[in-house]
Amino acid sequence: MVGRSGLKKKVFFGLPKCDIVIVCFIFLSVMSFIRNGVWLDDITLWVDVVRKSPYKVRSVNFLGAAYFERNQFSDAVFWFRYAVGLDSNNFTSRNNLALALQLKGDVVQSLQQYKSSLALNFSAFNVHVNLGTLYLDIDRCDDAMNEFQQAIVLGGDKGKYLVSLNLDRFEELCVRK
Repeated sequence: MVGRSGLKKKVFFGLPKCDIVIVCFIFLSVMSFIRNGVWLDDITLWVDVVRKSPYKVRSVNFLGAAYFERNQFSDAVFWFRYAVGLDSNNFTSRNNLALALQLKGDVVQSLQQYKSSLALNFSAFNVHVNLGTLYLDIDRCDDAMNEFQQAIVLGGDKGKYLVSLNLDRFEELCVRK
């Protein structure tokens, strides 16, 4: 195609190349704007990920964690149970489920999930700390002490740190009796 200046214009599918660049720019801008809605917060992000990969334990776990962080424990329990259903041997999913159940007030199921998690990975010191806090909640000081000691042995400095976060409560509930 020859323009008024006598120079040949480059065309692509019957359109000048600059028009195609403009159309692509507008299209990609709109798509970026739409995609940014998914990154609005952690829940919308993980809902999108789970919608696209509903059988991935890790993404389901992260969605449960997003609800957990917002204190929406019923939703967190739902998604952690779903994750456990996808892989019953995933101790992290069981620990997360137990913690959400504990904060929801379901002591019996929480205790069961902590024990299942430890059966899968006894060396997970954070599970021992969480179980120790559950024992504190139900006034089983000796069991809490055993779990905290186990966490320190298994976790070293990290275990000591996590246990130290519970020392005031332990002292208040168990030592001052």
